[in-house]
Amino acid sequence: MARELAQTLPGCPIVGYYNENTEDFEEHNRVIDISNGRFRVVDTTRPYGFVPTNARVWFEWYEDDGVAHEYLVTEGYIWTG
Repeated sequence: MARELAQTLPGCPIVGYYNENTEDFEEHNRVIDISNGRFRVVDTTRPYGFVPTNARVWFEWYEDDGVAHEYLVTEGYIWTG
């Protein structure tokens, strides 16, 4: 399944949620807004760049607290201005 997902990355946006309190990126995020007697889910995820159509896509192993995990990795462009 991950290899199939890897084929869909080129051309995709790079999105995330930046937490200003921790000054770090987190998972994709939503908040629940309840106002004026209405309930709605608001997506707070924002675009930060994109994966070019000719990007390399590969898998890498990382160790976290002695446990190895394999991650899908790609190249991308991040907007900075």
